[in-house]
Amino acid sequence: MRIVSSAPTRIDLAGGTIDIWPLYLFHDGATTVNVAISLRAHAQLESRTDGRVEIRSIDTDRIVIAEIVPGSPAARAGLVAGDEVLTIEGTQVAGAKALALRSLAQRDVGQTLHATLRHHGGAVYSVSMVAVPRPK
Repeated sequence: MRIVSSAPTRIDLAGGTIDIWPLYLFHDGATTVNVAISLRAHAQLESRTDGRVEIRSIDTDRIVIAEIVPGSPAARAGLVAGDEVLTIEGTQVAGAKALALRSLAQRDVGQTLHATLRHHGGAVYSVSMVAVPRPK
């Protein structure tokens, strides 16, 4: 059996730091900042033959690059914000545990990291990046 459902979801972030007592007492004309994010939630339930329950978030089962530091190995390799990481050292990102991916990606200075990514437009590419010291 399969049940599929979708419903509107709203996340409200009401009131910014500036209107929290007593902070607003130090700011003349303090304003309240209200933000709302509207998303659509999707759920799918499927029966299993083994009687087990599996809960998996398929919409977050991926890694998308949010920001690239200019001049970094990632920037030199051609990564850009919005690219999706598909593999790290040959291991598929989808379905992998976050801690396992983290240990796969950790490198000492001078070591190489291999990854496969997908540009936002759909082109798949592979990179090799050599770890450098972190900027101070």
